[in-house]
Amino acid sequence: MDTKINKTNGLTENENDIELCFKAFIIDRKSQNLAKGTIEFYTLKLNRFIKYCKSKSIYRMDKITPEIIRLFLLDLPNSEGGKAAFYRSVKAWLLFFENEFEPENYRNPIKKVKPPKKSVEPIEGISISDFNKLVECCDNKSFFGIRDKTILLVLLETGIRASELCNLKIEDINFIDSSILVKCGKGRKPRYTFFGRKVKKQLRLWLKTKNNNSNALFTTLQGDKFVYSTLREVIRRLSKKAGIDTTGLHDFRRTFALQCLKNRVDIQTIARLMGHSSLQVLTFYLKQSKNDIGESYQSVVENSTY
Repeated sequence: MDTKINKTNGLTENENDIELCFKAFIIDRKSQNLAKGTIEFYTLKLNRFIKYCKSKSIYRMDKITPEIIRLFLLDLPNSEGGKAAFYRSVKAWLLFFENEFEPENYRNPIKKVKPPKKSVEPIEGISISDFNKLVECCDNKSFFGIRDKTILLVLLETGIRASELCNLKIEDINFIDSSILVKCGKGRKPRYTFFGRKVKKQLRLWLKTKNNNSNALFTTLQGDKFVYSTLREVIRRLSKKAGIDTTGLHDFRRTFALQCLKNRVDIQTIARLMGHSSLQVLTFYLKQSKNDIGESYQSVVENSTY
């Protein structure tokens, strides 16, 4: 491709090319040693945006306008979380373009586009009664029953992310101080989370039952390491067996956060246990639903002396 300098913006045609700029952005994110899931997130979102731009005959970075970004967001399925995810990806990409190539007389269009508003409705987790139903579906005699029960207990006890659970190794479990080392959390930040007596007993039982040479904590019967889709299928199968709506893998984290709050664990500690670098993200987990508030409510008048 011709690399002559454009007199208007000081960019070469390569630098201004929408596809080549995308590839440069992905290389930059990989060089920062971001998690594989994060790279896949950017790739999926930006490929869709680039495809939309091309459908509007836009092939150059300096031709992306605030209007195009807004029309793209409007064209997406009506999911607040989904729209916000696309917005964040496009914003990161355009900021990279601006900072990396420093185009002359460039006005970054993302700075004029407000992010999609997200609902303030509470995020529902799994109820304790539904959790108990899932556990009751697991016997403590078979390979699958013991494994699946252990997974359920660890998910709720630690608030660990699904991907983090899949990556756990046997060596990450410390039975002396009842801790689990999450070596590679979000942002590749390690942290410790902890478990109580019941979970310790279940983990010991699982390790006796596991009976394969894999160093992965949770495996299939053949000894293969768990992946996200495997874990999701386990929860889907148990939910169906328990006769409840399919539980989302993230629902355990929200319930963990709320239960910690009810147990009077301070918010800073909850954030550290969950691997959040700020309290802002944690607030989404701690928004109380009507049922949560009702369970915590105590009548003021009943305790009065009138």
